[in-house]
Amino acid sequence: MFEITGAQIAKSRLRIYLNHLSCRHFSKIPLSISYLGESAKNLNSKSRRKDCSAPYLSVQWSAQPHNILLSRKPGASTRDAAFEVLTKLKSLAPNARVFADSTADLDGADLTVSRLPTALGGDGTLLHVNSLFPDGPVPPVLPLARGSLGFLIAKNSTVFHRHLEMIMLEHRLIVLERMRLSYKVKSHSSNEEMETRGVALNEVMIHRGRIPYVAVLDLGVETHHFTRSVADGILISTPTGSTAYSLSAGGPIVHPTIPGLLLNPICPRSLSFRPLLLPSTSTIQVSLDESSRAVECEISADGSNSGILRKRETLQVEQCETGFLCAASPGSDEAWLDDLVDRLRFNQHFDAGPGRPW
Repeated sequence: MFEITGAQIAKSRLRIYLNHLSCRHFSKIPLSISYLGESAKNLNSKSRRKDCSAPYLSVQWSAQPHNILLSRKPGASTRDAAFEVLTKLKSLAPNARVFADSTADLDGADLTVSRLPTALGGDGTLLHVNSLFPDGPVPPVLPLARGSLGFLIAKNSTVFHRHLEMIMLEHRLIVLERMRLSYKVKSHSSNEEMETRGVALNEVMIHRGRIPYVAVLDLGVETHHFTRSVADGILISTPTGSTAYSLSAGGPIVHPTIPGLLLNPICPRSLSFRPLLLPSTSTIQVSLDESSRAVECEISADGSNSGILRKRETLQVEQCETGFLCAASPGSDEAWLDDLVDRLRFNQHFDAGPGRPW
């Protein structure tokens, strides 16, 4: 029987419940994953972490996924899209259970293991779905752009329905594995991990916040002290996040299939402090220098406050062992280039029309 779960419960309770489920159950998702043209590997295989040469993966479900998480941006535009998706699901999978998850008003008290998260909205909705899986692998996500930007999400509903049919009827999908970041704070005195930790799809930011003084930050790569930054803060971004905050801070645009960590200063005092693209295997260490008048800095991940970095503490950022699997189509690279022109208006004059640089 087609079922939609929607009992109202507190947002904090559901967030805890989701995190609990992702830790206990999502590590056993019945999926096999293979690089295109290679043999299948388990979703949890950590051997994939250092090999980013083939980010497009083939995902095979062992059976039709019945538990589906529907996450949508609040508003009329996504309400109509959600009805359309539910109608399609009812015809393709009569026995499916759909769990409603609105980013503004989370509900679904009887939430169980989700085999297929869907995201209806903009890039923020996709970041929200990523935040629901902080401790384990993210099941393949099927997104549909219904937001203000949607740079990370396919805008063609025909492609979305084709992907949905492929999943429900053929139990397979081609996905792009987007790199994620994991971060944690350690104390210098005990070398113990603090409570501040998590994952990010776009970036991890260290910023002086409301403190009126610039932050003096010591930056290290692996165990090597790299440089001392005098700036408002530091951004550590993924290739996916290169078109987000990092781009506004003067960073380069990096294709999502290129493995690397983007280190970018925010309003540095030195004009020679330029953005750097480091290997994806790097571990970046950030700590407040003892000479800093700013005694603490704020830490945020994907635009959400995550904690505080104080003196005699170190923030450690590195590539997450599990990536973010997002539905992809043939020609995705060309679509990414088109989005640069159409949505970011790449190299276009103020008076130029779409596709006309001058």
